[in-house]
Amino acid sequence: MWAKGIIACTPIWNSKVSGLEKIDPKQQYLIMCNHQSLLDILIVAARLPVLFRFLAKKELFLIPFMGWHMHFAKYIPVERKSKTSRHKALMSIDEWLQRGSSILFFPEGTRSLDGEIHDFRPAAFKIAQKRNVTILPIVVDGSGSALPKNSFLLKKTTCFYLSVLDPVPMKNVTDEQVNDLMHQVRFSMIEELSTIRTQHLLSQK
Repeated sequence: MWAKGIIACTPIWNSKVSGLEKIDPKQQYLIMCNHQSLLDILIVAARLPVLFRFLAKKELFLIPFMGWHMHFAKYIPVERKSKTSRHKALMSIDEWLQRGSSILFFPEGTRSLDGEIHDFRPAAFKIAQKRNVTILPIVVDGSGSALPKNSFLLKKTTCFYLSVLDPVPMKNVTDEQVNDLMHQVRFSMIEELSTIRTQHLLSQK
């Protein structure tokens, strides 16, 4: 509700969503999303019909109101430069998955400076395989141009795109297959991002 309210009250933003019919609202997911901007969480929370928890930079929990909400909603703080903090965050993901919660995860580990999808880290895929939790790949575009990394200024009128890809069941996936599956998910997300951008260019002609 808070995410929908923020987008609705921001006249320079609108959004287009596809693939929601692929989601079972009753199923638990480990949601894998590319990462362009701080706005990604806002977009996913507003448009995805799944309640989830997510990892966020520890500093964000210090922001008045938003940070307080994140704390009381038990979102997962992480200090990326700290190996101990990253390990603790992954343990928290595992614990929430055991409780039946869905989790939003950015497998690139940080925001992309060029808007492209970079290498994934395998840790969350290994947890999904261990807990037999379905992977839900989603692709977001537009957020990087609206609020680039290292900036707190909204740049321009923006249409956000969110596309849901086919869920990836982890049942019967072996330890040896996890990395291959991770690369397959990343490749499918790269293809979808290219499709989104091609369709956007064609719509402007």
